[in-house]
Amino acid sequence: MATQITSLDCIFMLGVTNVYNNPIKLSNFSADDIFTTENLAVGEFVMGIDGFLTGGALNVPTPMTISLQADSPSIVLFDDWYLYMKQNDTLAWAFGTVAFPSLGKKFTLDRGGLRNYKMIADARKTLQPVQYTIIWQNPLPAPSAQATLAVPPAGH
Repeated sequence: MATQITSLDCIFMLGVTNVYNNPIKLSNFSADDIFTTENLAVGEFVMGIDGFLTGGALNVPTPMTISLQADSPSIVLFDDWYLYMKQNDTLAWAFGTVAFPSLGKKFTLDRGGLRNYKMIADARKTLQPVQYTIIWQNPLPAPSAQATLAVPPAGH
């Protein structure tokens, strides 16, 4: 199965309970970034004095930083999310999916909290991209269709 590693076909759907109950498709990502996630420390290990290693699995949150162009229509979702939290003095939880059709991969995003909110784009020669960080409880790979590209014939 041949694939491609472009982010061009990324489909990012995001909803926020009580704000955007029906997820919207994010668009107008920054020129060099759509989103980044951090490596997760999912195990804790200790070595006994006698040289035996032991450990345990950990549940850890997954930080994700989303980058949007300053003129992205998707910024309104983050503005409305922030305003809802300020007006109600409470968190509003996000949910969504991220899909990469060319890879046949899709991820479900569950119970995300807005950690970092950029109210105003930095004004330089041009307005700079804005970034928002969501902390996800438990994103998981989801069933998805096979990659859409065919294997090229041998010798090409």
